[in-house]
Amino acid sequence: MAEVFPEREAAVCRELTKMHETIYRGSLPELSARFAAMTEVRGEIVVCIARPPADAVADEADADQILAGLLGEMKPAKAAQEAARLTGLPRRDLYQRALDMKGK
Repeated sequence: MAEVFPEREAAVCRELTKMHETIYRGSLPELSARFAAMTEVRGEIVVCIARPPADAVADEADADQILAGLLGEMKPAKAAQEAARLTGLPRRDLYQRALDMKGK
């Protein structure tokens, strides 16, 4: 995520609603470096990523990177929906790209 969205702010939340709740905030590259230095992180972890700026619309190369990552975890329709939300690009176009990527 730090490579794809280096400008995005994020929060890594550990043990939410529990006694030892901790929240780390920063840019994705900062958080990535912080957690790479840790030898062991225990507990339940949630990563929250800030929305893109309203005027930011991804280009096709960005969309392909995002779709590739999402397709490892989701079906094409869900990946296209999430990529549309992240990039601001039309879901229909992203769905077709996702199908093309899955076919390769």
